[in-house]
Amino acid sequence: MQGSRIFTRRAVTLLIPENPDKPAKLQKLGELINRENNRQVLHRLLNEYNFSGVAELLENETDAVSRSLLALSRMVQYRLYFDFSSALNYLGQIDPQLLHLPQSFASEFVSIENLLNIIGDNLRAIIKTAEPVHCGIIDTEKSSAWLELQILLNTEVLLNARIKWLSKQYIDFLGRVFRLQEGVLRWVFEKVTGFSADGEHFPDDFVAYIQQDTSFSDYLSKNRINGKTPVAHRLNRGTLLLFLRYLESSGKDYQNVLKHCDKLDHLAALRNKCALAHGNAAVNSEIIRKKYGPDVWKNLSALSKAFGLDDLLPQIECVKKIILENF
Repeated sequence: MQGSRIFTRRAVTLLIPENPDKPAKLQKLGELINRENNRQVLHRLLNEYNFSGVAELLENETDAVSRSLLALSRMVQYRLYFDFSSALNYLGQIDPQLLHLPQSFASEFVSIENLLNIIGDNLRAIIKTAEPVHCGIIDTEKSSAWLELQILLNTEVLLNARIKWLSKQYIDFLGRVFRLQEGVLRWVFEKVTGFSADGEHFPDDFVAYIQQDTSFSDYLSKNRINGKTPVAHRLNRGTLLLFLRYLESSGKDYQNVLKHCDKLDHLAALRNKCALAHGNAAVNSEIIRKKYGPDVWKNLSALSKAFGLDDLLPQIECVKKIILENF
């Protein structure tokens, strides 16, 4: 053991068989110990969803299986960075023939090839360009493509939020749910009106809409959001939330979406008071539970259904198991 500590991978032991007719042989003790240590480190990193750390560890391995596991780790790492092009590039470097699918995921994904195809389809769909909805044009092929893209992006943001919660990165979790709420509100506005919620690229769209829909203009002037009167002709998250409430008050069936957006608004307020938005409010799991409800995971699952977003977490859990079982 002392020799293996000093010589690491170069350490060997001479195995003397009990049967004198069998030859003695060298066993690379250092490599065995080093690999077992790495397996334990991998387990810890994967429990933390630290795919960047997993990839750094696998960079030191030279066998073909480990190279595919490295590409698999990098793929998830860049997917969680929202760098979908790089994720797709790493996906193409994985050799599915070298890896086996964990039995616990066999019924859901069938094979490694099928899992990689599903992930590839997700990534390619997000990379596709689409023309934004604007100028009040709806129910066209172009507008449908844009709205579908927003659903896919919101689905990835939800996946990211789930992982931030599981890995106890609570401030980052708040940032993701803030973005998710805004993404859903913008999607609803664009889907219903055909006008863009992008005030930077289409600054005249919101003004054109409220001039067209005088009922919403009146609603906007008579209601407050978080105790504040919305600024006239300015489209922001608060205005979009008021639009959703306006739809519900007008008899449109957005009650469930509104319920979950209102719940997220409590977290958005916490986000605005913490270091992420130049405040100093404390953020931890208990504070989040007080704001969002005691069962955060259950609320996220209900939110996923209300917003019509797929649960992509099983893909990530399957990748974790693949890395552990194939290393």
